[in-house]
Order: sequence, then C-alpha cells, then structure tokens
Amino acid sequence: MSQQSNSTIVTLTTDFGLSDPWVAELKAAILGVAVDLTLIDISHTITAFHIPQAAYLVHTACRRFPSGSIHVVGVDPNPTDRGLLLLLADQIFIGPDNGVFAPLLTQDGTESDAPRVFHLDQPQYWNHPQPTTFRARDLFGPVAGHWARGVAAAQLGSATTLDLRNPVDSLSEATRCLAGEVVHVDRFGNLITCIRATGLSQDTIVQIGAHSINGLSTTYDDPPGEQPLLALAGSSGYLEICLPRGSAAQFTGLGQGTPVTIRSATGPADTCEP
Repeated sequence: MSQQSNSTIVTLTTDFGLSDPWVAELKAAILGVAVDLTLIDISHTITAFHIPQAAYLVHTACRRFPSGSIHVVGVDPNPTDRGLLLLLADQIFIGPDNGVFAPLLTQDGTESDAPRVFHLDQPQYWNHPQPTTFRARDLFGPVAGHWARGVAAAQLGSATTLDLRNPVDSLSEATRCLAGEVVHVDRFGNLITCIRATGLSQDTIVQIGAHSINGLSTTYDDPPGEQPLLALAGSSGYLEICLPRGSAAQFTGLGQGTPVTIRSATGPADTCEP
C-alpha cells in the first residue's frame, strides 16, 4: 500500500476513562498537527492496562472502517515498550509494542497479511523529545497527525519486525488449544472470549467456571438447554457466553480473565489449560 494516506478518519482506543482531560488532550495533540480529521472513539473505558480487552475491541472495530483509516491505541502499561506504526490490510495502526496488535496478525495466517512495521524512533515528529508518562498524547497522537498529512512511514520510524510472542498469546493460541479466557463483558452482560468461533462444530461443549454449555446457538434467543446459558458466535466472530434476556456476567458472577475451554462432544476432552 502507499505510505501516504488521504484518510481523514482516526479512531481512538484507550483506558483513559471519561472523567479526566486525557482524551481531550490526545485529540488536541492529533488536531494540532492535522486539523481536518474525523476523530472516532472506539472506546475509552477499557479496563485499566487490560491489553487483551483493547486487542479484542480494536480488532473487532477496525474491520468496519474504510481503507486508509488510522487507528491509535493508548493502552500502554509499560512505557518502555517500543512505539510502533503498522501498515496492514490498507489500514494504519499506531500504538505500543505490547501485544495489542496480535489478533490483527493472525486472522488467517497467510503471508500476504504480514504487516510492514516501523519503530517510532524519530522525535522530531513527537510533541515531547522523551515522552514517558503520556505517550498517547506526546508520541502516538502526533505521529497519526503527521501520517495523515502525508509524512512517509520511513520518515516516522525505522523498519523493524514484530515478535508475536507477547502478553496476549492466548488470543492467537486459543483456536489451536481450544482454550482461552473472557476478555470483555459488554453492556448486556455477554461474556466475550478470545476464542475465534470460526470452524467450531455445533456439538462444541463450552466450559466456563462451573457451567457446561452443550452445543452452539445461532441467536441470543435460542431455547436454552439443561441450564440457561447459551454459547454462540457473536457478530465479531468470537465465542460468547450469554443469558437470553439477561446478564451472563451477573448470573455466573464471572468476568474478565475467567478461563474458558471448549471440546467436541464426540471427541476426547482437550487437556489444554487456558
């Protein structure tokens, strides 16, 4: 893809919350470089420092945006991680090298999906010569603005490679070992896992906590089986556990980080641990 983008769309995903000025400061940093942009909030209520949740939300949302969109991620618990710019599938991703981009790189495993990766090491494009406490505002945001203005990736940073071994390996390992965890609880109380639902058989048995769910449903209103919980492939393509017309999170008392395992009813139990 071209290194210069004509896109005016920049998405933002952070754990900043909405009660402090941090989201506004990030937006100001971007608009201070390129004022004619459309800024779209994916979420600013990521659980603090929760990389798997941020990874899930970015991966889910970015696929709906047009070619050339820029996605800035500000979930950055370790400010010593490299800042990265990725060119992947005609979209641009800017954020920390902490595993938040792992799901983007394991969609179907084809070599054509390999991103071009750049280490953001050119401080002339930052707001501060040594950003340490607010890298989203002082590094990631300004870089997004400069990219939108046509600055080439090779000017913004040095070409590098991305190591897929990272703190969210469960996201890429889940479909191989049929084990994962809950990474997000949506406003309806659905427990969304890091397990890709593609290819799961209808006789799949899902185990979460003390609850065993036999088979996959197709909608949130399917008749429940022996117990009221359902498991299905959500619109994002990930396995979800839900309670029809209710909250699975409230019913089970479970949430982020809860282990989830799956196996086929016709095969041996998988021994892989989450």
